[in-house]
Amino acid sequence: MGCCLNFANNISEVINLGKNAKGEDIQLINLEESRIRQGERVRQIVGQPMSTLVGWKHRTNAQGVKMYDESGYPLRSAAVEILGTGIHPTSAGLSNSFSYKGFNLSFLIDMRAGGKIFSATNFWAYRWGLHQETLEGRDGTLKVSGVLADGTTPINVTIPADRVDNYWSRYSDITEYLTYDASYGKLRELSFGYRIPASVLSKTPFESISLSIVGRNLALLWSNVPNIDPESAYNSSGAAQGLEFFAMPLTRNFGINLQANF
Repeated sequence: MGCCLNFANNISEVINLGKNAKGEDIQLINLEESRIRQGERVRQIVGQPMSTLVGWKHRTNAQGVKMYDESGYPLRSAAVEILGTGIHPTSAGLSNSFSYKGFNLSFLIDMRAGGKIFSATNFWAYRWGLHQETLEGRDGTLKVSGVLADGTTPINVTIPADRVDNYWSRYSDITEYLTYDASYGKLRELSFGYRIPASVLSKTPFESISLSIVGRNLALLWSNVPNIDPESAYNSSGAAQGLEFFAMPLTRNFGINLQANF
């Protein structure tokens, strides 16, 4: 039996982005933008971690009470704000193997924690009424309470059933509601094999023969992101970490390995 645990925690900070043509210090650089084109994007910002994700938050008053318009639709912040980093600061891997009378079983579990992801898949699910949460209020029972745009006038309304689609559409405009903790754990690899005893091969030209069945990307063990694989890639660029748009999960695959030594 052999066990191995790897753990890493990398804390990053953008220190310097150089100067502009006027000789002034550059405070931020825009990287990739979400394809929904509403301002959600990844930035390098001085003083913040690498690949900082920015987007809209639900506007609040000085006391932190959420603000709505007269119809009860949520209002978003005046400008995009920091929502987290698209890069997982923490990573870990656990592997183990067991052997018994020629049989061998091994596995690899891969873990990531601390990063955020903005899901455009869930954005459109809310927009089109396909997200499970949009079932709420279709019977006319969705209640909203907070304050109006002036920050002081209270509002307590029930969204009519024929306008609940408008409510969820405006809800999806607020990036923070579609930005999730992208931490996950995966069963990255599982292998089961058998090594033929040397006594069986004594009258053959083979010194050893082993056969194993291997599966990769077999299971998502835990995740806080609904409807998508938290490892979903936006594109091949590292500048887009933290963004997702109808991305396919990694392919699950299987193989048979045969090793023979003469």
